Amino acid sequence: MRTLRVIILLFLWCLLWAPQAGAAFPVRTEENNKFGVHLAVPSDEDLEATGKLVNSNGGDWGYVTVVIQENDRDRAKWQQVFDRMRALHLIPIVRLATVPQGDSWRRPEASEAAGWVDFLNSLNWVVKNRYVVLFNEPNHGLEWGGVTDPVHYGQVAYEFARRLKEANADYFVMLAGLDQASPQAPPRFMDQAVFWDNMIRGNGHTVEDWERVLDGLTSHSYPNPDFSASPYMNGRGSITGYRWELNYLSYLGFSKELPVFITETGWRRGPLTEEQVAENIRVAFEEVWFSDPQVVAVTPFILNYQNPPFLGFSWRKQGTDEYYQQYFKVQSVSKTRGNPVQVTAFRLLNILPEELVENSRFYLHLGLKNIGQSIWDALDGYELRLISPTEFLYKTTPLVTVHPEEVADVSLYFQTPAKTGKHQLQLGIFKGEELVSSLLDWQIKVIPHVNIELDYRLLLNLKNGGEDFQAEVYDSEERLVYKRPHLIGEKGRIILEKVSNVAVGETYRLVLLKPGYLPRQTYLTLKRTGNIAKFKGHLPLDWNKDGQFTLRDLIFFLQ
Repeated sequence: MRTLRVIILLFLWCLLWAPQAGAAFPVRTEENNKFGVHLAVPSDEDLEATGKLVNSNGGDWGYVTVVIQENDRDRAKWQQVFDRMRALHLIPIVRLATVPQGDSWRRPEASEAAGWVDFLNSLNWVVKNRYVVLFNEPNHGLEWGGVTDPVHYGQVAYEFARRLKEANADYFVMLAGLDQASPQAPPRFMDQAVFWDNMIRGNGHTVEDWERVLDGLTSHSYPNPDFSASPYMNGRGSITGYRWELNYLSYLGFSKELPVFITETGWRRGPLTEEQVAENIRVAFEEVWFSDPQVVAVTPFILNYQNPPFLGFSWRKQGTDEYYQQYFKVQSVSKTRGNPVQVTAFRLLNILPEELVENSRFYLHLGLKNIGQSIWDALDGYELRLISPTEFLYKTTPLVTVHPEEVADVSLYFQTPAKTGKHQLQLGIFKGEELVSSLLDWQIKVIPHVNIELDYRLLLNLKNGGEDFQAEVYDSEERLVYKRPHLIGEKGRIILEKVSNVAVGETYRLVLLKPGYLPRQTYLTLKRTGNIAKFKGHLPLDWNKDGQFTLRDLIFFLQ
């Protein structure tokens, strides 16, 4: 009796249906490219073709639906797929699947959620939102172990959703898309309304429980009957069937506004000609889905399927690398340049100096490891900046195509102010004028210039002095940071006063030069006071004064 009431209510709903007003979604709707496509296998070739399709004619960051089976949870493989999508600016919608068992798909259990969560967490996703669809059309018995079981599906789906959301709030979880045209013929088929009614109300979870773990609606809004109806039709079983689904969820008690992801839709060749299919899909995108704010993404089924039973849906021609007209029709439609939120983060591989002398220039070679999702590139507006008081002048070298897990070599040039004191600096990565990375705090203390005592010994020089010494200071990367000529040395001692461009705690190579003598060098880790650099004895063997002892010195000596 209860089932009969639901069917009667469903019939009245179809007669009286009217579209809902648009809702606000957790994506930048004004910067969202709704265009996408469904892939059978995410091969490099199909991903390339997808990028050229959905990101054409002004578009960027379109969507692609892919299926991961439980026996295909190879982290290296799928990370490579995700990285390729990242480079092509494709946003993945991942549908979970078990494995074929006989003539149906094996029925998953709630206890398997932990394994799936561990695998999905091991991947570096392409964008911040991790779109996950929990299996496929369970109102078909063949998709659920041979028997429709809405209560069991609800138990499994809820446990998967709960664990995903607990593992990471970035998971954007959606129930399986259902077949809106399925008859009420259990156990092989179940009407969608009956299925949802039993799933929502029959497993011990309230509507409020479901609203806490679900983020969007997966819809299979096909143009039925026979995948050949007009794109202008409305209601259940049409390409706007998602509106009927939203209304029915509202009837069941849902008040949460759910953005719509049409992960399956499309017309079939056979009932329609190639030209009719192409025109219908163009109309659907341009005149129906594109202007509907409830729709976030549409991924028609299917880009490339070379065998029955889905050959009539394939956008790619059988046995060739050519495509049907619908590919080029959609490619020519104007699109939006998407701008999805990505996690941008870095880890600094250097230890930053903490005490720097005043009014000095510094060059730091920084190793920045990309530990986020975005690809850093100056052409896309990415830039490392030093966030500092205005008296700190700085410049950085550009970021050039730095993928996640890669290290960027960045040079930071800056100058300390002519005033001592403590300063709070920060390093951050910007995209345009938007700070997109987590900030790295850098506390420094600007101190007065330091002095260095140079202790030397001139062999065969009784005075052990002179007025023509030169001192040079090199940093850890062999850059000359300081030079002082015309130094006066007395009795093996020179005071190098007010040395600039150096940092306390850093190690420097000091070179002492004296005409006629071979240069001597030593290393010194700088302190605020008490810096003494001791050199080995200078040998008077540089007779031609070229800074080295060679055969030319002997010739010069003999001459």
